Amino acid sequence: MSTIIKQTVTYIFIFISFNIILVSCSKSIELIKEDKVLSIDGSTDEWRINRLGEDVYITEYLGYDTEIIFPTTIEGHNVVGIGDYYSSNTAHSSIFSLRNDDIISVDFKHATELRFIGNSAFEHCINIKSIDLPKKINRIDDYAFWGCSSIENIDISRLDNLTRIGNSAFSSTSSLKTIKL
Repeated sequence: MSTIIKQTVTYIFIFISFNIILVSCSKSIELIKEDKVLSIDGSTDEWRINRLGEDVYITEYLGYDTEIIFPTTIEGHNVVGIGDYYSSNTAHSSIFSLRNDDIISVDFKHATELRFIGNSAFEHCINIKSIDLPKKINRIDDYAFWGCSSIENIDISRLDNLTRIGNSAFSSTSSLKTIKL
């Protein structure tokens, strides 16, 4: 077995073991590393977040669900954005710790305070078919939905405060049929 495969198996085992231990805890746990907070509340939705004043923005989804529902708040703080994602790991070029092609849908209906979507946030999430963004979005950054080849519909008609759609934000969306402006 190659060293890379051994390391990958070891990391997967550690990650699964850690999550089993944390999920078995009955109350919320908050781990702080640098300026990042990892919130784990025993549900299937786990998020890595950064603070932005009194609010937070999501930098990574750590759960196992393939149908992602973005929250209104995390630990009492409004979720106002989905941060940039940069990685040299080609299997994970978005905010999801799962392989991007495992993500089936993203639901923003509860994310009523969401104002921005960062660079490459959903890059290569090839199974997402539709995007209906919350009304308060004012910025969609570069490559935000780049390579989401199954997207058929994008609705930005309700985004009264939209001031920026970044370079290639919706590029390589080969199934795109409609953009509602």
